[in-house]
Parts: sequence; structure tokens; C-alpha cells
Amino acid sequence: MLRLSRAEQLLRQDKAREALEALGGGKAPPKNLPRQQRLDWYWLAGWALTLEGAAPDAIRVLERGLKLAESQRARASSESEERRLAELVERLHCFLGVAYCALGQTNLALEHHRRGRIAIDRNIIRDPELKLLIYKGLGNEALALALFQDAIFFYQEAARQADDLDNARQQGLVYWGLGLAYQESGDLPHARKSYEQAVEALERHGNRRLLAQMRALYGQVLTNLGEYEEAEKTLSVSLAAARYFSDALTCGIALGNLAALSIARGEPDRAIQEVQEALPLAVQSGDQRTEGQLHLTLAAAYEAKHTLATTEQELKEALRLFEQIGNHDMIGLTHERYAHCLALMGHFAEAYAQMRQAYMTSSR
Repeated sequence: MLRLSRAEQLLRQDKAREALEALGGGKAPPKNLPRQQRLDWYWLAGWALTLEGAAPDAIRVLERGLKLAESQRARASSESEERRLAELVERLHCFLGVAYCALGQTNLALEHHRRGRIAIDRNIIRDPELKLLIYKGLGNEALALALFQDAIFFYQEAARQADDLDNARQQGLVYWGLGLAYQESGDLPHARKSYEQAVEALERHGNRRLLAQMRALYGQVLTNLGEYEEAEKTLSVSLAAARYFSDALTCGIALGNLAALSIARGEPDRAIQEVQEALPLAVQSGDQRTEGQLHLTLAAAYEAKHTLATTEQELKEALRLFEQIGNHDMIGLTHERYAHCLALMGHFAEAYAQMRQAYMTSSR
């Protein structure tokens, strides 16, 4: 029982590997654990495995725990025990949603978190932190599906729960998601405010790696708002921390956003250097979306230099990457950018064909 308590404490400090050690490796609960603590072991192990990037293993563990919890709930000897087990069942569903979301299986994640929302409405769930996790999960999934207004609503519900809890980590993650939802919807002033709240919470939490990731996005918003000095400061801090933690993906994103800042300042040569430094990091991390976005930034830099043939090559590469991952929003945006490039080159029939492709993609 002390090990379970220690594991939960470690997970709240983002120390998933140490938590798994406290849980005995995360494969199966110790045989001598009492029934209630066995159920706690399953959700803690599932949480730890998800944070460690082992979502398939987390799903297997959580499903075993869910089967045991449902079995015990069916044999509950009192109303209070039935209520306790009912909430624990929803907790396991919630973390299954988190694990499926980590695998990019958004629709499966959505099924588990929608179930949780129904349980909240029926007063089955009373734990405010569990409510927060369910609303945050729904926000994450709405964001992944480009349902930005839905994402904003769910993150706001999660924020209401977070503000009543002494949990800086969850506050930071919720306001981070809310900032990203506002950013994607084009509401930059609200995005900035949410990111500021996320920075404040994550600084209290003390996780510098998460702060580096979030600041890379915050710097992009500041650039788009025209606050170039603050953007450079924020992105430089993000890049330094990412390098310290050898976080290749965050380094690539921060450098890419610094390149966008250089373009906004009228410094395309500097932007090209920053993107060329960022591209190997994006390839190393295996994130094709970021790699594609870097090629879009490189295209913008070459267009600013009026080197349109190279601009076209970069746009083709970005399009290839976005088509590989099936990101329709970015495919449509790239077709639009390609059409503009072709028009500048005087290839109007081809530009029209690209705009038609952009329209067809956005209407899917």
C-alpha cells in the first residue's frame, strides 16, 4: 500500500519510470495485494505506462483492471460499495481514453471519455480531479478532430475543476490545451492569456521539459501578435531547455518558430539557416507534421527571396509529408500556398487546379 501511494506521488511529479519501479514493473499486481488495492494498482500502472510511451501495454493493463472492477461491482454488497466501484470503473475508462489518445486513435478515446461525461451528468463521478481529466480528454479529442469551439468548451470546463484543485500540473496542461484551441481557432488574444496561465502553473509545478514544449507554441502566438522581442525571448528559453533535455522534437519546433519570426522581421536568410538546423531534428523525432511545417516555413523564406523554383520544391515536399499522414487541414493549406506560388510564376491554369484541390480537401 505504501508502494501504491509512492507510485501515485511519483506520477504527479511526472516520474513515470520510478513509479513503474514502485509498482513492480507494471506487468501484473503483486499476488498478496488486497482486492481494493489491486484495482488501484491497475489504474496507476496504466497511467505510468501511458506516460512512458507504452500505450499498448497500458491498454492491456487497464482492460484487465476494468474487467476486475466490473466483476466486483456486480457483486457489491452495499450501495456505498457499488458507488465507489462505479466511480473506479469510470476512472479506468478515463485512462483507457488517455492511452488511446496517445496512440492517435481519437475515436476510441472519445468513446471512453463520452462515457465519463454521461457519468458526470448522472452524478456517478464526484471526484473533481476525475471530472477534470474527462473534460480535458474530451478537449484533446475535439482539438485533434479540428472541432475548436467544442475543444474550447471542454477545456473551460476542465479549467473550472482545475482552479478548485491544488494541482499545478493539471492546471498547466488544461490551460495549455485551451491556449492551443484558441490559437487554432484564430483567437490569438485569448490564446496568449491561456498560455500565460499555463506558464504560471507549470512553473509552480517545476517541470522544465513541459515548459519548454509549451513555450515553443506560446512564442508562435507572440510572433503572430507582432510582439517580436517577447517572442524571441520565449522561443530562446524554450530552445535552451529543449537542448538541455535532448528533446529533438521541441528543438525542431522552437527553431521552426524562430524561423517564422525571422521571416516576419524580414530576415529570410536567417530563417533558412534556422529551418535547416531544425529539419534533421524533426526527422530524428519522427514527427512528419512538424517536418512538413518546417518545409512550409522554408518555402515562405524562399518566396520572400523571390526564389520561386525552390519555393515550389519545398511546397511539394510539404505536400508529400502531409499526404503521408493524412492531415487534411495542412494539405488544404499547402495547396493554397502552392497555388499562390504558381500564380506568381505566371502558371495560372496550374494555380487554379491547386486552388480546386484546396477546396476539395477542405470540404471533406
